[in-house]
Amino acid sequence: MTARDNIESIAADPTSREYAEIRDRLTYTFLTGAIATHLRPLTARLVVQASQLGLSGFVVRPQYVRAFALEDQPMTKTVKDYAARGFVVRGARTIFGRRPYGRVWMAKQVGSTVVQVTINRQGFVREGWV
Repeated sequence: MTARDNIESIAADPTSREYAEIRDRLTYTFLTGAIATHLRPLTARLVVQASQLGLSGFVVRPQYVRAFALEDQPMTKTVKDYAARGFVVRGARTIFGRRPYGRVWMAKQVGSTVVQVTINRQGFVREGWV
């Protein structure tokens, strides 16, 4: 096992490429409670290593929320803003759909209409599920 196979060593080096990559994947898990699909095996293992299974899905351990500054991630700030407006996070567009780590889908019922938004990892919002 090398240093890059261990979540602790990656968390200790915020300037590394691995830190930025794992931070994006952990942010997705932090917000949705699910692990993104189509991750490389090592990346998936690191995300699982930084998480624990809770009642409503995967929960990123508090020490990694702090170490990777997940609360400061642009996607996190935007998702929390939309959640405060009544939007709910959807894990995937369909029940068996892909869950890419770079997007979070949210929806809100307004009368008889469902308003859907897609939030990307930079925190930008697009109407609809793209």
